Amino acid sequence: MKKEIENGNTMLGTMISEFGSPNIVRILKTGGYEFVIIDCEHGPFDFTQLSGMVALANAIHMPVLVRVPGIDRGFITKVLDMGADGLLAPMINTVEDACNLVECAKYLPLGKRGASTTRAHTNYLPPKLDEYMEEANKRTIILAQIETCEAVENAEKIAAVSGVDALVIGPTDLSADMGRPGDLHTPEFLSNAKRVTDAALSQGKRCGTVASNVEYLHKCQEMGMNLFCMGSELGMLLNGAKNNVNKFYKKEEGCLEKVQQPLE
Repeated sequence: MKKEIENGNTMLGTMISEFGSPNIVRILKTGGYEFVIIDCEHGPFDFTQLSGMVALANAIHMPVLVRVPGIDRGFITKVLDMGADGLLAPMINTVEDACNLVECAKYLPLGKRGASTTRAHTNYLPPKLDEYMEEANKRTIILAQIETCEAVENAEKIAAVSGVDALVIGPTDLSADMGRPGDLHTPEFLSNAKRVTDAALSQGKRCGTVASNVEYLHKCQEMGMNLFCMGSELGMLLNGAKNNVNKFYKKEEGCLEKVQQPLE
């Protein structure tokens, strides 16, 4: 996945936000998604559920990232030791935030990630430590989520931090910080999205966004973004349920009165 991002190839994934069954990952891969992000910022997952989903993703070669709650060394260490391919970190507003994130997620000399190698991330068969640290640093993906006006102003400096692979706009929080919650189509919002994209590209990094609005996603693609997380398994379930109910009642419209009569 990291090579695909670096090469500028379009990558389409989705969020796992509510349901912790490992086979959710298998279903989403069968559906055609190219990666998943497990949401531990807002989602209810415990570490057992999380490790099960990550393990299955590894087994079926589905790239898996985890949106962490924040820059917490202990949480980040556990996630990466489980075998996650990388992190999406929310509310990265400053260069200091980005540097702290890299420090937690990368081994020396880039960071200060704690080493415990007989774990899932090495398939319980660790190679020589120095070789593994170098390889893990190259492989681990770090995405910095840009969600405030302050972060937009600092986007180029954040992108310049060694170890950050891409900037990812969080449109809901960014639009709220701009005073127009949920409005992703104002010229001001789209201008900020373009600023973040250009900032990332100017530093040789990539850019993406997280949203369910396909019109917005296509506009971002036209700006030069190549990393997209579209919707979630929860949204798909809700939409599927609503569509089924609507189809049934539309088809059976002429029979509704009969159906609603009380049973004899």
